[in-house]
Amino acid sequence: MTISNEQLTGLILAGGMGSRMGYAEKPLQKLGNKTILQWIFSKSENQVGQFLISLNRNQDKYKSIGCPLIPDIDGYKSGPLIGIYSALEFLSQSTELKVPHYLLCLPGDVPFFPNDLITQLSNEMASSPCDVVMTKCDSQLQPLFSLWALSTKQKIKKALENGYYGPKQILSKLDHKLLYVEAQSALQFFNINTVKDMKIAQKLINDL
Repeated sequence: MTISNEQLTGLILAGGMGSRMGYAEKPLQKLGNKTILQWIFSKSENQVGQFLISLNRNQDKYKSIGCPLIPDIDGYKSGPLIGIYSALEFLSQSTELKVPHYLLCLPGDVPFFPNDLITQLSNEMASSPCDVVMTKCDSQLQPLFSLWALSTKQKIKKALENGYYGPKQILSKLDHKLLYVEAQSALQFFNINTVKDMKIAQKLINDL
């Protein structure tokens, strides 16, 4: 089995408050000659059929991008898991999806990751289908770099109803696989949370 681009929907998780950056929209911050969001798109846009953006505020700032904007479904604890569930619920209502279908999760504050990461996640899922494939870089789990089967929606809903809010928390409850990768540079999987992080990332780019 192989998974085509049309079977993948990319979800950019942009729902964080950005409190450590003065409540700025982190995906829209400029890093070099691109925004963080543009860095993510440039890495992945030719590998998925469409993109969704998960966010709950400042939607007007994202409308010009042209992707469906997916707010969290009400009634659950905030966190990335409800963003993933809300996107799966959105996709489950579509009548035009190529099936089986998968949700590729990408964090909106990590602009750099291996060029072939999406292919590796897809191949891992295709080789032995499961609920989710998550990335592990060296010894660090990267739960937001993950590929979710659309059929996992009800399991995630149950986890949310039990108070869980993060993908890492429910990993043991899912049929899962880990994709092991090695960081090829200090930039890869570098999480930008603060102004200081932005300056570090900018210096790393300049040193390339």
